[in-house]
Amino acid sequence: MKEILTPQQQECAELIAMNELEYGVGGKRKTLEEIGEIVGVSRQSIHKWKQIPAFLEYMSHVSSQHMAATRPMVYSQLLTAIRGGNNGIPSIKAIELYLKLSGDLVERREVTHVEDYRTPMSREQIAAELEEITRRLH
Repeated sequence: MKEILTPQQQECAELIAMNELEYGVGGKRKTLEEIGEIVGVSRQSIHKWKQIPAFLEYMSHVSSQHMAATRPMVYSQLLTAIRGGNNGIPSIKAIELYLKLSGDLVERREVTHVEDYRTPMSREQIAAELEEITRRLH
């Protein structure tokens, strides 16, 4: 997919992906116009590129790579929460998440389906049943 994109498109996809991932981590999100200025294209060009499947796939790939690179930090924070963090009290939610990630805790839901093996009723039987229900209600 990277081979299909121009170097400009690759740089733009990387900037957009990182812009989204780093937003809220103390940084200010750049506008598409600002990203366009860095790459040397218009905002409209970026909008067109965002319609190209290979461009979107490359942005997703860049995001996935960044997330994989931050995984050790995430696990470190998880272990800190399990050990008690700042307040010295281990987090039950962190322990539960750790056990789920390690495969030692599996959520299971059981669905039971009960077949109704009654024989179908004729119109006359249904009418008689309704008449009996109506009689009981009054």
